Amino acid sequence: MDAGGHQLHIYCTGKGSPIVVLEAGTGSMSSAWGWVQPEVAKTTRVCSYDRAGLGWSEAGDGLLVASRVPEELRVLLDRSNEIGPIVLVGHELGALYARMYAARFARDTAALVLIDDPTTGRSSAVPVFPSAWPWLARVGILRLSGRLSSLASGLPAGSADAMRSFLNRPDHLTRSALELSQFTEVEDHVRELSLPPEIAIADISIGTHERPAMIVTREDAAKVVQSIQAAVERVREDEESARRFE
Repeated sequence: MDAGGHQLHIYCTGKGSPIVVLEAGTGSMSSAWGWVQPEVAKTTRVCSYDRAGLGWSEAGDGLLVASRVPEELRVLLDRSNEIGPIVLVGHELGALYARMYAARFARDTAALVLIDDPTTGRSSAVPVFPSAWPWLARVGILRLSGRLSSLASGLPAGSADAMRSFLNRPDHLTRSALELSQFTEVEDHVRELSLPPEIAIADISIGTHERPAMIVTREDAAKVVQSIQAAVERVREDEESARRFE
């Protein structure tokens, strides 16, 4: 789907309102939600997508400007006819982008579910992304070593295959390294943002340590799904209350 001069990949399943939108962690992509999205889709509409330059999405002009991420997501949702209100779910770096989106588009954001949000102080320190990984991927050594492929082994088969493929692609890894290089700058910016009090925030921790960040166990996925479903129910209750008082 065109998001302003370049194509972004979006994958939506399920039916219902509010729409749940999934924002992946550092260097990750839509396939990282392989355990989460099918469960959420049983009760409401849910969309995952790939940020510019990651996964199946085009990089556009190649620049990574943090403020563009929420702007491009908004355009993507509009052009995909995925109309809010939305429950925005962000994992790790995705939690920072989710906060940025909510600050910019508060009227369309009903709730946030933040997983290992760096601004809570519970996440691990930002690691150094090996600058050699894109080069090692280009010459095939990374794939042979299985260093990154193994990180996706806990995902469902289809999601794991997609993640393994992109975790060995130089273009995806180059963009991942760029994201990580700006992590602290984005975090500092987000700490200065204030969100409207009417946006409900659920903050959960699953102890993300690896990069690219993924939810690879059923146990962690169940914890995330439970939090998302609770947020969806709260939004529905609020909407029903508002209708009764109209």
